[in-house]
Amino acid sequence: MWDMWLFFNPENLQEVHLHYLVNDTRFTPCEYWEIGVYHFYNAIGHAVSEDGGVHWTDHGPIMSLNMTAGSGFLGSGSVIQTKKRTSTALPEYLMNFSEDNTPDINSLKQQIFFAKSNDLYNWERIDGPMLSENNDSDSKYQNDAASRWDCMAFINGRGDEANSTFGYFSADPFPNATGAGFAVALDHTLLDWQPLPSPGPYSEPATPRGEVGGVAWLGDELLMVFQAGHSYRSNSPHGPFEAAEENFNMMTAEGGATFPRLWGQHYTHQEDLVLLSHHWLASDANNVYAAPLKKVEADKNGVVRAVWYEPNYLLKGQEIKECVGVCMESGVWIDGRGVGGLWIGLEGENAGFHTKYNVSQNVFEMGYKEKPEDDWGDSKIATDRGDCLADVDVDENEVEWRALIRATYTGTTLIEFYLNNILSSPFTVNGVVTGEFVSVGAHLEEEEGGELPLRLFQLTL
Repeated sequence: MWDMWLFFNPENLQEVHLHYLVNDTRFTPCEYWEIGVYHFYNAIGHAVSEDGGVHWTDHGPIMSLNMTAGSGFLGSGSVIQTKKRTSTALPEYLMNFSEDNTPDINSLKQQIFFAKSNDLYNWERIDGPMLSENNDSDSKYQNDAASRWDCMAFINGRGDEANSTFGYFSADPFPNATGAGFAVALDHTLLDWQPLPSPGPYSEPATPRGEVGGVAWLGDELLMVFQAGHSYRSNSPHGPFEAAEENFNMMTAEGGATFPRLWGQHYTHQEDLVLLSHHWLASDANNVYAAPLKKVEADKNGVVRAVWYEPNYLLKGQEIKECVGVCMESGVWIDGRGVGGLWIGLEGENAGFHTKYNVSQNVFEMGYKEKPEDDWGDSKIATDRGDCLADVDVDENEVEWRALIRATYTGTTLIEFYLNNILSSPFTVNGVVTGEFVSVGAHLEEEEGGELPLRLFQLTL
């Protein structure tokens, strides 16, 4: 599995559709090529949630959306609603996805195709491509040996451009392949697209061939996730997108989170709801989990972060006394309090893992420690999310945190830690949990009975 994309049913906002790339032996095999973490797929899978994107039922590959013979692989995209936008006879929904039109990886030619549906379950491929080097008559993008038109995200224009739909995609802008691809729908069918000059980001820290993880309106500003989880902002759909001054490393891959993607009002159909999805590496890019969804919001100082998504409270099951072995296959939810964090006992050479908020430096810290009181050593990773207590008016010992922890089938452990509902960084830990959990760093007194102030609950997946 790879490259997830979300869409809320506008008629029932509890129903969320998830699509993903997958390999299916029933279809034409892709030219599977692997160097590092690169890998390719021949089909599009489908899963549905009935509780707002918390629990999922997998419907498997969409039989009509598999790779055509003679191509190299499929790439991801997103879904858009057409109803209420036009009086023409259109399907209710469109999905874009990409396909490499050559099996030779050395002459990559990704092109963007569309499919149509009236119910979000049954899809029919539309002849195409709809957006490719064939549309780029004045060479805004590089279209020589490598031509990338992939993974398009949509937004609505505003003001004088309120009737326009813009698309941002992974591309190789001319002349140095730095920045996102950018296009506008020329008519209300949403099937006639014209490439526009790249809106950036153009300059450092942006580098060539960055991937677009999504664009969304956040208030009066646009947020772009680009180049493996970095955040960029702009006041206009046309850019320029500039690196965010705070929390630039919004969802980068130090801990094992990969390909974060944004889903704004165009996908959630809720004006104040921007979501972020991402993968969790269980070991490498061939072993991934779909992580719980996060909400994206700005605090009173304008710092944009990934934060707790309220429907995820449905993951909280019955209270338990301990969690080890089979219990960790579904996972554990741990509630704590105080400005500090959690130490987790591990089997093997990494005897423990510590994640906490350092209030004196306003950074999250995480890394391996044999014991809670040990020094960090060389394993510590510090993540700056800005002042996570800026909106807090209570005593620091009353600040709440939670951790979600579960085992993988590869022998690693997945951890998410939130303080004051703000996410630190998802982390894939090399080791199996022993069941020992210790609240540390907040100088909290032990509660009556000698137990540390931690409460454990079964995760309900």
